[in-house]
Amino acid sequence: MVQRRFEASIPPDACYLHALRGFFGAILDELYPEQAEQMTLALGEACTNIIQHRGESMGSDPIDVVAELAPELARFRIGPYCRSEDVSSIKPRDLDDVRPGGLGSHFIEQIMDRIDYEPECNRPSCRTLVLEKRFPVGADQ
Repeated sequence: MVQRRFEASIPPDACYLHALRGFFGAILDELYPEQAEQMTLALGEACTNIIQHRGESMGSDPIDVVAELAPELARFRIGPYCRSEDVSSIKPRDLDDVRPGGLGSHFIEQIMDRIDYEPECNRPSCRTLVLEKRFPVGADQ
């Protein structure tokens, strides 16, 4: 498995999301042209959720994104994502509840194959969001 690793860190402010999407979008388009747009959407929605829902206890620490990319797997680690006690409340809203916004978690679930919340090494009370997308070995991206 040939793996490439990319990292980016942005302040928790929406004005930096365009740059983050552009950076990872270009990389994903090169490696997974058929899936790049959707994965970039999922990544952007995850970071938007951090900015919109980050509590004061999470502070103003930057959003760190690490992408580990291989032909058969794209893995993103995004954090700090939330506090440990917040994990149980993260879920997409009911799609029958028609109103603007609030669909980020739904998009992420539809696009990615695995979603997990892992403890952060330096801050065990915080969780890092892990997103994975698998690709069949030997399949065209």
